Amino acid sequence: MKTLYIIILNYGTPKDTIECLESIENNNHKNYKVIIIEIQDINNSRAKINEQINSYKGNKYFMISLSENNGFAYANNRGIEYAIRQKDCEYLLILNNDTVIKKNTIQILINFYEKNSKKFKIGFTSCKILYYDFPDTIQTVGGKINSRTAHSKLIGQNKKDSKKYYNKIIKTDYVIGAAMFLHKSLISEIGLMPEEYFLYVEDIDWCIVAMRKGFSNYVCTESILYHKEGVSIGNNQKKKEINLPMLKLKYQNTIKLYKKYYKFKVPILYMAFIKKMIGRLARREYSEAKIIINVILNQK
Repeated sequence: MKTLYIIILNYGTPKDTIECLESIENNNHKNYKVIIIEIQDINNSRAKINEQINSYKGNKYFMISLSENNGFAYANNRGIEYAIRQKDCEYLLILNNDTVIKKNTIQILINFYEKNSKKFKIGFTSCKILYYDFPDTIQTVGGKINSRTAHSKLIGQNKKDSKKYYNKIIKTDYVIGAAMFLHKSLISEIGLMPEEYFLYVEDIDWCIVAMRKGFSNYVCTESILYHKEGVSIGNNQKKKEINLPMLKLKYQNTIKLYKKYYKFKVPILYMAFIKKMIGRLARREYSEAKIIINVILNQK
């Protein structure tokens, strides 16, 4: 039997994880199992989530506990390794715990793969991702990497959802880690998610690996997901607060990605960072400006 294994990380936000699980429980594709990666049991998460999953019928939910936080990719990879060892595993879905899916979100992704996998080498597929608090506004329908500068940019970000994005199949360079659907066979072709970043850009790296192996990545905009964005890493979007350590890590990892795949374009990236730093100074956002210059000056 072809079973979808959904992998969800929980890092101290059980309320969001439970809301995500509720949306999965109510979806109309029933042949799935969920692996919850519980990291460090912050806020009594393990007990709260276990209480929730014990209320569901069937043996669909499993929990793997990690005593240390070794990053987004590391935790997801432990779930992937568990899933692909199971005889019934056919598909995988990496899903952020701060997301909510619609009833048909999963079925549309599976239908797309089964309809097109013999015609195309499909790597990763994702949904049209809308902001949870602004459900008429797009966060992303995939991402593009500029061939000249290697700069990555989300498609459709902050645009109002419109007919332009209805029921479309978009071929894209990368999909974000909030929702990455794949056939299990892709793992044997490209390996597990890169673990050297801790957080940020590992999704882009993984998609680059897939493209360099001849696979194409897609977004099915008929499949919809709502993303709270930032809950799982400490950003508070409503208050416009910035988690500065995470921001620093994002800058550092972007440089690391460039050095890995686009080393001759690193000077272009530095120029872009300097331009951004000047803009932050002009807006008196001194903390972020300081982070940018420190990241550039402390590169090896």
